Amino acid sequence: MQPEKDTILYILTKSQEYLKNLGVPNPRLDAEILLSDLLSLERIKLYSNFDKKLSEVIKNEYRKRIKERGNFKPVAYITGKKYFYKSEFIVNQTVLIPRPETEELVEWILEKEREVKLE
Repeated sequence: MQPEKDTILYILTKSQEYLKNLGVPNPRLDAEILLSDLLSLERIKLYSNFDKKLSEVIKNEYRKRIKERGNFKPVAYITGKKYFYKSEFIVNQTVLIPRPETEELVEWILEKEREVKLE
């Protein structure tokens, strides 16, 4: 059974297909992050609201975001934020996006600092 056209489920599915066809990595995750950010919802809440219909204003803004992602603009630059080491940072195209490897480096440095204090 096909989901109703203006619902969260339908729009997420179509967005995922669009991004996948363009070769964007993690198309479902990116589609979910962009929509949950736009709706100010936790991603998990999208699943409990799959049948909710979206307004034209929301759909148009979401379409814009998906097109930006389809042009390989990083999700963090589209949403304007990135979570890093348990904190949310405001980002734009003039700053580097924190990467998971950097979090690992922070963990390593903190562990080394603890070891030095123990000596």
